[in-house]
Amino acid sequence: MNYFKLTSIAILAMAAAVPARFASDQSAANYDPSWVLASVNGTQHYFHRANGKIMLSDDIVAYPSSTRVLSSQTQAQVAKAMTRSTQEDYDEIVDVTVQVWPSSTLTYAINNDLPSDQQAAVQSAVKRWNDSKASWNSNIAQWDGKVAYRFVPAPQGKDPMVLFVRSEDTNCSANLGKPGSASDGPAKVYIPSTGCRTGSVLHEMGHIVGLTHVHQRLDRNNFIKINKKAFDYLKEKHPSFYPNMVANYRRLSLNHGNPFSFDEQSLMMYHPYAAATADIADELVKQKLPFYTHYDGSEIVKVNTEYLTDRDMFLIKRKSMFRFWPAVNIKPR
Repeated sequence: MNYFKLTSIAILAMAAAVPARFASDQSAANYDPSWVLASVNGTQHYFHRANGKIMLSDDIVAYPSSTRVLSSQTQAQVAKAMTRSTQEDYDEIVDVTVQVWPSSTLTYAINNDLPSDQQAAVQSAVKRWNDSKASWNSNIAQWDGKVAYRFVPAPQGKDPMVLFVRSEDTNCSANLGKPGSASDGPAKVYIPSTGCRTGSVLHEMGHIVGLTHVHQRLDRNNFIKINKKAFDYLKEKHPSFYPNMVANYRRLSLNHGNPFSFDEQSLMMYHPYAAATADIADELVKQKLPFYTHYDGSEIVKVNTEYLTDRDMFLIKRKSMFRFWPAVNIKPR
């Protein structure tokens, strides 16, 4: 998913034509007509299927072992089937089980078919990830603040735990957490032919260690206001894209949860105008229809697109500790 740096001044001075950075990495070419009705943890939902991969959202790829396809659908059929109010659609809850990695060291490999510049972007992201450190003191005993999971090259002749691969998609994406079965193979970060920015690769690595999108937190309605008018507009003007954006904002009920305060600047939170295409994002900006706002209706200025925040790292640390305890209560200041 593409993110970008934006100041409040930039919002006020925004031109009529919105550059592509306002959109997600997705383009119309990536929206094939293939959808599925699938069972995830015993509950049924519609999911987009991109090049054979079942997507929990536009950049989270479900492991085959975690889903059971019940039927195939076209995008038009799915859009037509969504007869509820838009609020009922985007407030739908999807139960997601994230498998915890047994080790804090994750071995990785980069497929040779990735162009050299994209391999360099991956290496840059890995270095930035491994160099990340919380900027304020924690109350977690014996933790120096460094990011809990570290990525290291897989030893020669050994299968990697994480594989960076070339993808036919038009957006960056990744699996969520540890594979649920040996049949799933290694966890994968998918790099499209257009490449991914360092911050985007870092975002996908967040999914690999089990982070989900902040705007999809189960309790997100306690912190931000989802803009129903934006979804109403999309459903009326762009019904074929409506199901995709609903999938990006459905709430996720996770087995580990997130006890920390809401982090608007998390690397794992989409920009409020991130939409299916640049053209649609342009329309939403002109109509002043962000997908979410503060409770008073004021826009949230998303400025971080490149780095893990302190709370991102606290959540990563918390997830890593589930290797030892089934329940962990960590509360940063």
